Amino acid sequence: MEILKGQFEESLSHICNTIAQADFISIDAEFSGLSLPNAMTKAQDDLQIRYEKMSRSVEAYSIVQFGVCAFRKTAKGFVASPYNFYIFGNDTDTIRSNRQFTSSASSLAFLRENRFDFNKLIDHGIPFYNFAEEAASHSNAGGTQMGRKPFDFGRLNKSMRTFLENTRAQITNWLQNEGAKPLVVSCNSATQRRVLYQEIQDPRYNGFLQAQSRDTKNIEIKKIQAEDRLKSGDHSPALNFRHVIEAMKNAKCPVVIHNGLFDVMHTVDQFWHNLPEGISDFKKMVLGMWHQTVDTKYMAEFHPLLRSCFNTSVLGTLYITVEAELRGQGHTIRMAKGFDRYKDNLESQHEAGYDAYMTGVVYLGFIYYIKERQGKNCDGEVDSVLTLKFLEEAKKRGEAEAIEDDNEDDLFTSKSLTPYYNKIYVMRSDMPYLDLEKSETLAGNIQRNRFYLRSIPTGMSYSSLERLYPELLPFNASWVNEKEAWITLRNHEKIELVKLGMLGRERVRPFLKDGPRCIEGEAFSIRSDAGSMELLTGEQWEQLKVQEENIKELAMKNSEAPNVNASDEGSPEPSMGPEPNASQVPRNTALPLVDQAIPNGASDFGDIDLLPTSLTGTKRKTDEDGPDNKKPKH
Repeated sequence: MEILKGQFEESLSHICNTIAQADFISIDAEFSGLSLPNAMTKAQDDLQIRYEKMSRSVEAYSIVQFGVCAFRKTAKGFVASPYNFYIFGNDTDTIRSNRQFTSSASSLAFLRENRFDFNKLIDHGIPFYNFAEEAASHSNAGGTQMGRKPFDFGRLNKSMRTFLENTRAQITNWLQNEGAKPLVVSCNSATQRRVLYQEIQDPRYNGFLQAQSRDTKNIEIKKIQAEDRLKSGDHSPALNFRHVIEAMKNAKCPVVIHNGLFDVMHTVDQFWHNLPEGISDFKKMVLGMWHQTVDTKYMAEFHPLLRSCFNTSVLGTLYITVEAELRGQGHTIRMAKGFDRYKDNLESQHEAGYDAYMTGVVYLGFIYYIKERQGKNCDGEVDSVLTLKFLEEAKKRGEAEAIEDDNEDDLFTSKSLTPYYNKIYVMRSDMPYLDLEKSETLAGNIQRNRFYLRSIPTGMSYSSLERLYPELLPFNASWVNEKEAWITLRNHEKIELVKLGMLGRERVRPFLKDGPRCIEGEAFSIRSDAGSMELLTGEQWEQLKVQEENIKELAMKNSEAPNVNASDEGSPEPSMGPEPNASQVPRNTALPLVDQAIPNGASDFGDIDLLPTSLTGTKRKTDEDGPDNKKPKH
């Protein structure tokens, strides 16, 4: 169902009621652009750096279409209600928008190729204002208005933190005592004044506080009475798409995305609150907006019962596979009455409402797949060895319940699923996910197509690796240091071609003196010691790190222990244990992969993988990911 500006206010009650009845809600968004040229991401970026770069792009570009699909369980199966909204930050009769609309040419071209209606966007797009923007509009008369970029409270100095804590305590006590008279807060600097203005615009105050200068040193805070807000109507305009996001919050059910970090960041920035500077504050903000966010991309890549049974995590391909499986198992999904915009085909793909529907179907398919395959392999036969391996893998993350039998009645809060909630996939990153609830860890979260290469000789470059591992091309190399790098295969079907362990002298021989490729060997610093390079799986790397930590602990204990033979010349030094050997670490048994073509295009233009750097380059490259100019929906 398509909802435009002229229908929004009269349809809002029906939309909120549909969302309130949902068992889960899936979303998708289309944007006017993806990444700014000066904010390209690198695999080596830590999550704070990645977040800062993405934030710059999010603040520059806009959501132009937002899809919401509410799924409700009935006695006859599931009923889907997909909505498609055009979003445009225009002025209304009550609020003036300060948003700038920018776009990238490639994004607009992609949208137009997929039948996006730009006239409909501008003429009938629904306006939006987040809490900070709306609160700023309340206090315009008093001269208080916050900028687009708020302070990161977590990075304030000790003096400012003390001021903020004292101010919060004052506001809390004042509100508990009814707050009839204005609260006067002394501010000794412009920074304190800005922090105070930002604090009263926090969503927890629900826009009921107003601040204005009393004199050069004091700020006066007043409480706006509910009847005054209702009387004016200007303070909470119905023509604001944020009401849909609030309805999703009130529904208290899982909100499902697919590879949706950009979707969530844009949603927060445009409809909830200005993005904070720190990623920890962003995590809290997302949890305050939706208490459960589920990324089906993350589930497909890392749930032990899914990562081994699906050959790709591209949304369109997953949908085709999962939807057919659901029908084959007798699970029914039908459109609600009046929601006949989308037929059972892919013609509407890349329209936000239909992509939201596809995301929800994939999530539902995953739920039933996990429920039906617990303790079984992909052929449906009981496999106790496989189960034990998955259990051990899950225990590494403290999530053993993720594959144990689960007899709970609630399909969506099953112990098989919830350990994978509130984790958002991060595209082309050494840390491949964002955990909204706790710190991230690589243990148990290394993708099958990532391998660790160590003992790389000094002077070798990415181009050197291309020549020594041609069967794995195309791949990305993310350098840890001059001697170690993560190798990420771009094609999953090449996982089976990986030869673990030492490269070997035979592979290097053609590049040495008098060899047929000796000129290349000299140009790319390929010497005989390249044969000692060692390729490890992610699991081998994890176990190697454990061995290294054990050796460090043993060395520390030995150094602290008294040496009774210290006076004896020639006494042997204490043993520090065996050198870690990757060959002693078992390799995971890789499941055979089906040759699967990855479809071109997605709502974020990111399903088309970028080719590796040209073979002619000799300079070591620190980022082989290529330009991040397409939204990753795979």
